[in-house]
Amino acid sequence: MKLSKYLTPVLLVVSCCFAIGCAAPSNPVVESGGVSSADLNGIYVFEESETHWRYLNVPGSGNSLYRSRITKEYSLDELRKEKNCLIRVETVVQGGVSYKTMRMHDEPTYWLGSSKTFAPSGQEEPFVSVTDDEDIPNEMRHFFKIHTFGKSNGMAVVAIESMEYPGHYFESLGHTFTGNGVRLVAHNSPESAQKLYVHRQATGFEIGD
Repeated sequence: MKLSKYLTPVLLVVSCCFAIGCAAPSNPVVESGGVSSADLNGIYVFEESETHWRYLNVPGSGNSLYRSRITKEYSLDELRKEKNCLIRVETVVQGGVSYKTMRMHDEPTYWLGSSKTFAPSGQEEPFVSVTDDEDIPNEMRHFFKIHTFGKSNGMAVVAIESMEYPGHYFESLGHTFTGNGVRLVAHNSPESAQKLYVHRQATGFEIGD
């Protein structure tokens, strides 16, 4: 399935939650059992509240990853058919070290990366960016480490660390460049970072399906 590049992103910040995020719910109840590499291919969501998710997506040809709000009652399988929200995770080895790359399944040249902008105060704001490139990235700014914490309600629970900015993790906070983007926030450990859930897709799917 090939999604249109002309989906209109919601650029306006309509509430403070877009710009500064909302208080995250309590820590998820983690089930026993491991997380496989296949469990990391899917729709990535932050839990905004007991009733809503924030799902990661690229709504058009912009250079930022977005987090859009959706009720938990809505089927994530249906959402996958409508939005560019399915993320494929792959392993690359550089200098003998394994890293993860993350790209959009339906726009396979769209790679997630780490960039920075600046607040009006001049303070640096690292954030999750998107690069359109036919080639597999070989730069640290496109590499991540995905820390796994078991599963909750069948979904892998993860914290995602930037290798460009070690110790900085995906967080449901906007930034100066994109009010409903995803910021990279410093934490002392992956355990203290905000968690995401991964709604897994079928293991046999191919890039571009």
